[in-house]
Amino acid sequence: MRFGRAVWNFAKNELETDGLPERNPFRAGKLYHKERARETGMGAQQLPYWWSQLQAMPNPIRREMHLFTLLSGLRKNDVLTARWDRLNEKRRSLLIPSPKGGEDRAFELPLSEPMLKCLGRAREGGLTFFPDHAQEWIFVASNGHIAEVKEDGRQKLSHTGHALRHSFRTLAAAAGIDRLRVKILMNHAIDGDVTDSYTNVPALFSSLMEAQERISAYIIANMAPEENVSPQHAFNASEETADVA
Repeated sequence: MRFGRAVWNFAKNELETDGLPERNPFRAGKLYHKERARETGMGAQQLPYWWSQLQAMPNPIRREMHLFTLLSGLRKNDVLTARWDRLNEKRRSLLIPSPKGGEDRAFELPLSEPMLKCLGRAREGGLTFFPDHAQEWIFVASNGHIAEVKEDGRQKLSHTGHALRHSFRTLAAAAGIDRLRVKILMNHAIDGDVTDSYTNVPALFSSLMEAQERISAYIIANMAPEENVSPQHAFNASEETADVA
């Protein structure tokens, strides 16, 4: 019904199609099922189980890809297409040039220390197994970059992709980060009211970095308090080449 309403409005208003009635036949909003927000994000209590699943995965690059998704809250496509030439190690940021919404929504993601370490391990794994493609793509695979976040039964992971983005939002709130900074870190629109529209986002970079560090610290403390968020598997080409390939 919602799709039909949108198509009808587009045809009438944008295509100026003749012969359509004045009133949209899909207008009866009261007939629609009420939409509910998905509750797919992990809370702090679920993190140790997810971490144990992640540790059991044999592919070191995919491990880091999932971990980075949780630590960053980025959308799936932005993680999978991340490139080394967009990483500014001195500024500790990653440029996302064309997120959801296109180039007009481009933004600079602050990177916490755990996020930088995660990228460092991804670089090591990429250069070990796929050195050619690893010059360009951060989360590299045999044909370029990783193309799918879902895992099969042998490498089951309870939360992947957008569920990790939901988890980031949930955990950021639990870490006490204010709504405005979370919205900016997740690249959500902040101009919903006149107060938000006055925000100078580039001027907030140091504050956003502080928020990112707090979120990462909270995730680590609840996920693997005895570890330095470094998967137990070493990058041993002789043992892992078959699993990665």
